[in-house]
Amino acid sequence: MIKKLLVMVGALSLFGCGDANTQWLSKGYSVGLDRAGWMSADADTQLGTAGHWLKSLQKNGFLNDESITSEQSLKENATLLMECLNAAMPFSDQETNYLVADCVKVNGWFKG
Repeated sequence: MIKKLLVMVGALSLFGCGDANTQWLSKGYSVGLDRAGWMSADADTQLGTAGHWLKSLQKNGFLNDESITSEQSLKENATLLMECLNAAMPFSDQETNYLVADCVKVNGWFKG
């Protein structure tokens, strides 16, 4: 019984201690956000979601450089994506997935 408790406490402490460099990602949505969700989200949620979008695009082969999502560059690039989306939203009625694609192209990250 004590052994099980110690294992559970150890496992829980591991989940609570994320990498400080990527902890900001946990505030975003890995499945993305629609327009209404994006517009109502706070900056931390938008940033984390933008990071997840970049990682997903990289995983699916849509980005032209692996360094875009490297540990050193991901947060900076997610910030650029977030800023691009926030700048585009008032001038476009497209859904977020189309705007993300446009912003990836504008930033020169698209593999194509």
